[in-house]
Amino acid sequence: VVSTQSQNNLKLSESQVSEEVVHVSTAYHELLARANSLADRLSNVGGKYKDYNDAVERAKKWLKETEPKVAKICNEPVAAEPRVVEDQLNRAKALNNEIIANGQLIDAAKQAASNLLASLDNSSMSKEERRAIENTPIELQQRYDALRVMMAERCADLDSALVACQGVQDALANIAAWLDGTDKALEQIMKPASLMRERLDEQMRQLKVLQSDVISHEPSI
Repeated sequence: VVSTQSQNNLKLSESQVSEEVVHVSTAYHELLARANSLADRLSNVGGKYKDYNDAVERAKKWLKETEPKVAKICNEPVAAEPRVVEDQLNRAKALNNEIIANGQLIDAAKQAASNLLASLDNSSMSKEERRAIENTPIELQQRYDALRVMMAERCADLDSALVACQGVQDALANIAAWLDGTDKALEQIMKPASLMRERLDEQMRQLKVLQSDVISHEPSI
C-alpha cells in the first residue's frame, strides 16, 4: 500500500512538473515574442528617425547655401547694356532652374516626417516633440517658396529690362525665337508620360522649368 501511494505521489509530482514546464515554456516564448516585436518596432522607428534627420539636414544645407546666392542675384543692379542684361538673365534662369530641381529635397523631408509620425504613437513622444516634427517641414517649405517667388520675380524683371533696352525689331525677333524654342521643348515634354518613377519625376521637373520660363516672359510680351 505504501509503495502504491508513493507511486501515485510520484506520478502526481511528475504531472505537476510537466504542467509547470509547459507553463514556463509558454510564458518564455510569449516574452521572447514581445521582446522581438518591441525590438523590431524600435528598429523601425530608429530607421525612420534617421531618414527624417538626414532628409531635413540635406534640405537645410541646400537652403543655407542657396539663400545667399538668391539674395546676391536679386540685389544686383539691372544693367543698361542688352548684352549685360542678357548675361544677368541667363544667370538668374540657371539658378531658378536649380531651385526648381532641388524642390525634391523639400518633398523628401516632408515625406520622411510623415513616415516618422506614422510610426509613432502619442504615448511615445510629447506634444512638443510631435509639434517640432510637424513644423520643421512647414518651415522648410516656406523658405523654399520664398526663394521661388524671389527668383520668378527677378527673371520677369530682367526679361522686361532686356526687351526695354533692345529695339522693337530685336525684341520681337528674340521673342519669336524664344516662342519657337519653347514650343519645341513643350512637344518633347508632352511625349507619353513614363511609368518609371525617375523618368516621370524628370518630366515633371522639365515642365516646371518651362512653366517658370513662360511666366517670366509675360511682362515683356
